[in-house]
Amino acid sequence: METALGTVKSFDPATSARTFRIALSELGEIGWFPNFVSEISRTAPQVQIHSVALETERTEQWLQSGYVDVAISSQVLSNNFERTAIKEQTFSIVMSHRHALAKDEFTVSKYAEASRVLLAGDSSLEALLEAEKRAGIFSTPRIIIQRYATLMPLLEQHPTLLAVIPTSMAHGWAKKFPIVVHQLPFDMEAFRLFVYMRTQTHDVSGLKWFYDAVTKSTLVYPTLFEAIGSNEHRARQEGQS
Repeated sequence: METALGTVKSFDPATSARTFRIALSELGEIGWFPNFVSEISRTAPQVQIHSVALETERTEQWLQSGYVDVAISSQVLSNNFERTAIKEQTFSIVMSHRHALAKDEFTVSKYAEASRVLLAGDSSLEALLEAEKRAGIFSTPRIIIQRYATLMPLLEQHPTLLAVIPTSMAHGWAKKFPIVVHQLPFDMEAFRLFVYMRTQTHDVSGLKWFYDAVTKSTLVYPTLFEAIGSNEHRARQEGQS
């Protein structure tokens, strides 16, 4: 009955002041959230958008309960949720152009012996560790951080370090910062990212509108991953001038 009523109830983005909530990782918020605001503001200037930090162990519960309306995640959730695949994400090595291995061809042994930074807060962590084990790499990372925003200034200040990050982000950074990008010397399965919509309730038309706007923003607009760390880099350069 709720679904039937929700289908009949119209949603007018031009006049709505509804609040929508979207669960995003740190990368998702920096790479896509400005695009969401641009796309939604174009037709719905009063709609409010709240970002919620993605917690993978709670994503399904949040969508079921309606705590969030939409989530972007690499998780494969139950068939109860409508979803759209938006991206296949591969991973690459990044390091300062001053790193001793910057111009070398990477091998498994060189990777295993290098001082590495691990992004503990990234959803790809488990997949990276499994890929390392399959390649016979059991050495532990030297540095563990929680946020990508920390990584660029860390690599810049400590050029002996390297890290594994999404390839799209790596090449975005390489256009702006003095870093080099290398392929991984072992196989790591690409991540598929999905936009998920919560189970339908009383306002299907508004929910579907928001889901479609988010999906369009991820597919049509360029991502902004290279913005991560740019302020810190700029401040450091200004301080050195």
